[in-house]
Amino acid sequence: SPYMLPRFGRQFHTWLPRNKFVEKWSRFIHNGCRMSSQSERQAAFRWIVITVAFGAFMSKLDSYIVNISLPTIAARFNVTTAEVSWVVLVYLLVSTSTLLLFGKMGDRFGLRKIFFLGYLLFTIGSLLCGVALSLEMLIASRFIQGIGCAMLTAIAFAVIPRFLPHEI
Repeated sequence: SPYMLPRFGRQFHTWLPRNKFVEKWSRFIHNGCRMSSQSERQAAFRWIVITVAFGAFMSKLDSYIVNISLPTIAARFNVTTAEVSWVVLVYLLVSTSTLLLFGKMGDRFGLRKIFFLGYLLFTIGSLLCGVALSLEMLIASRFIQGIGCAMLTAIAFAVIPRFLPHEI
């Protein structure tokens, strides 16, 4: 089987499908960011920057893009503007109030674990927002998305200086 089943006590990278990139990434992280060749290091650094930048971009984009669609959401669920504004408010309240908590959790449990968990929660929240059948379900989905956003935002600023060299 190309996938390994997750087990307690195993590292997160064992959940990923096995391919050349995952093997190099795992070796890179576990060897203290040391790779055998310059091209492997540059490729790993490039993927770190792309992954972190994409996560930070998506979490911020999502906080702005919903504002444009609020009238359509209100019409779809047949609710008032005051009620539909909770879609934006819950996301911003959750993401800002838990930002420091997830920064501390990243220090304690590992940046990579919290960052990947943030990606997972943000993606699940986005999927649930897309299939929301009521305003309450949409607000709950935005709550999950806000938690993922806080994880991504808090950890993104710590991942870059930790895993990239000082001189690039």
